[in-house]
Amino acid sequence: MSIPNNLKPILARIDRIKHSNSLYNSLISVRDENVLKERTTNYFQKNKIVPYLCSIKDNIVTTEEATTCGSKILENYVSPFQATVVSILEGSNKGSQKDSQNFTKSIVIGKSNLDQFGMGSGTTNSIFEPTTNPLYKNQAHITGGSSGGAASIVTDDVCDYSIGTDTGGSIRLPAHYCGIIGFKPSYGRISRWGVIAYAQSFDTVGILSKDIKIIEDIYEQLNQYDPKDPTSLSNNLRKRIEEITKKRDEKLSIGLIQETNVEGISEEVSRSFNEAIEALFNINHTIRPVSLPSIKNSLPVYYTLALAEASSNLARYDGVRYGFHSKSSEASHGSDSSQKKDEFGPFSETRSEGFGKEVQKRILLGTYNLSSDSFKNNYLKANMVRKSLINQFNSVFKVPNVLSSTEEESKEQLRENKANNNKIDVLMFPVSTSTAPTLEDFLRKDSESSLNSYIDDVLTVPASLAGLPTIVVPWKSAANQMPIGIQVVGQFGDDQQVLEMGQLLLAINASQAAASESN
Repeated sequence: MSIPNNLKPILARIDRIKHSNSLYNSLISVRDENVLKERTTNYFQKNKIVPYLCSIKDNIVTTEEATTCGSKILENYVSPFQATVVSILEGSNKGSQKDSQNFTKSIVIGKSNLDQFGMGSGTTNSIFEPTTNPLYKNQAHITGGSSGGAASIVTDDVCDYSIGTDTGGSIRLPAHYCGIIGFKPSYGRISRWGVIAYAQSFDTVGILSKDIKIIEDIYEQLNQYDPKDPTSLSNNLRKRIEEITKKRDEKLSIGLIQETNVEGISEEVSRSFNEAIEALFNINHTIRPVSLPSIKNSLPVYYTLALAEASSNLARYDGVRYGFHSKSSEASHGSDSSQKKDEFGPFSETRSEGFGKEVQKRILLGTYNLSSDSFKNNYLKANMVRKSLINQFNSVFKVPNVLSSTEEESKEQLRENKANNNKIDVLMFPVSTSTAPTLEDFLRKDSESSLNSYIDDVLTVPASLAGLPTIVVPWKSAANQMPIGIQVVGQFGDDQQVLEMGQLLLAINASQAAASESN
């Protein structure tokens, strides 16, 4: 039987999965090649549409393989249920509020590598070894983290897109380092049901791809209320957001945050960012400086709150109910007949062996922040600064925050803000201070000071603290060897504006590249 021409490219990509993975270690688990081809062919024959190929980050549960979180403690854990996002993408979610027949189905090829439980910024803290960046052929560079595997498999043109999670920048930093698009929606837009929690008030499911139209399509599929997720935005809130964001000015007001002009931004990053701003200015968009003073405290606030939540969330991994449990204690208990043998081993030994050093460190720091003295001095104060930052974001956007106002208040604020020429539509700032470091340099600096990897989040955590929609798009400059990620942030719920701004930047950059080639 001859293979239809439309199917040949996707089948060829399926043939490349194992080879790509051998080069860059993007995937922890890979589904059977013959099964993938059969599912792809059957879908095409039935619908006359070529499906998407995608990977799922390995902290999102599936039923066909283990969900490990890159850790020993969940190395062989197979979930009895599937995450909502996976069911929707595969067209098997019976409770979906959208007809799956209206969308292109996705074929999941496997689970992507990550830092253990999403704790890291390099995808180097996995028990399955680091993931490396396909952009760099001669020397191993990091992909960023923690969704590094998701970014890597897209960068190598195996998957059309990948599903990742973003807690403090885990989609945006890999997108920047790998020169692809990364989209973190507003918190609550996409269901978290079936996502293994790191910090539940931050964790957000997002999408990585080279094609913004694919990101828009997948987002449209996943952007729906899920009654199983208590943090999912209600249909009423979604309707309110749609009403206050539907009318747009043709020309945008773009805010540049003074506090994001941090020390140490490389010449490459600065040059590309300035090029993007200048290009927008040249087509008559307004550029405005804005000040958000609380941003300077966003990094310590984030790590105070996120690690406290992680300490609580990871307390469930005791080796008794599921997951890894230590065997070392059984021998020691057996040597003393007067001591009752513990079948599962001590709680502490299980967690010491099952969690990596970075996870253990973050658990200890989080537990400290929840202790009696530190709770008042650290945790409560951090929450106050977080609230202050959200209010400062609200004060600069034209669109009101539906979570901070009633329906009538939102309408009144919208009328007032439209009359105020100082309000902005979106914010723009870099993703990181530099391009992707080599794996060797990253590991060396991390061994010298563990704070090195934390500092990588300085430009991504502000949007995470406020739950704001953010997209990173690659900006290619003739003067730079590698594309630089440009970060666009919108008001809570205003995801469509952020996507449209991403489209605009990509179109401008493509036009510039075409003009440069013609000259």
